[in-house]
Amino acid sequence: MHQIIVEKILQKSPDIVWGQLADIQGLYKFYPLLKASPLQKGSSPSGEDAKRTCHFHDGNWAHERVIKAVQEKQLGVDIYESSLPLKSCEVNFILEEAGAEKTRLKITADYVLKFGLLGKFLNFLMLKRQFTRNLSLMIEGFNEYLLTGKNIPKGWTPNTLSF
Repeated sequence: MHQIIVEKILQKSPDIVWGQLADIQGLYKFYPLLKASPLQKGSSPSGEDAKRTCHFHDGNWAHERVIKAVQEKQLGVDIYESSLPLKSCEVNFILEEAGAEKTRLKITADYVLKFGLLGKFLNFLMLKRQFTRNLSLMIEGFNEYLLTGKNIPKGWTPNTLSF
């Protein structure tokens, strides 16, 4: 199992941050790699067991379900099927108050790649860096979305993204 952690202090209170994260089908609004993230047919719009399908601009897709929802504290998502080289992946969005009208958002991703030893080698060679970059892009896009209220377009890159 591999783990990636990214975090950022957001200039919004936990209730505002939670309100946006809890909008399960709204991920595409702030993640510039996605073109859509609709609810799956018959899914509830929020809370545990809500399901969405993420459609990436590059043609990849991922079926996700909420496995943990603690208001203003944590949202856990399981990527249970995808076209990506993931055997399993759990992503947690953890919120902590960080002062007046501020929230520390930590995103953790625990994942296992397909392809056994080859997957481990590919993770070392390039996939972990790419996955870290993608999660960093997500958190920076989320921050920009919270500050401006505008959807983050395909190809957007923040001024502050560094590796």
